[in-house]
Amino acid sequence: MCPDALGISGASSPSLIDPSSRFLLDGKVVLITGTSVGLGRHFAATFAQVGAHVVFTARRIDPLRVLVESIQAAGGKALGAVRYSGQWD
Repeated sequence: MCPDALGISGASSPSLIDPSSRFLLDGKVVLITGTSVGLGRHFAATFAQVGAHVVFTARRIDPLRVLVESIQAAGGKALGAVRYSGQWD
């Protein structure tokens, strides 16, 4: 959703934070589950952009492989593992 649609005007709003300048995790390790799609995938890429070493899991290997490769191609550190903590049907 566009920030203007939310009534937020411009970069001066406290809701619009540039993570690269205010949120650095250089050398920290972040573990994220459920990174195939959606928020998990977004957070994995975002944490990698701010310097974190990202370890993430998902049920499907192909999306994990793509995410690991894209983070590493951008100079980040990432490790993906297939894992499912629910019940298989």
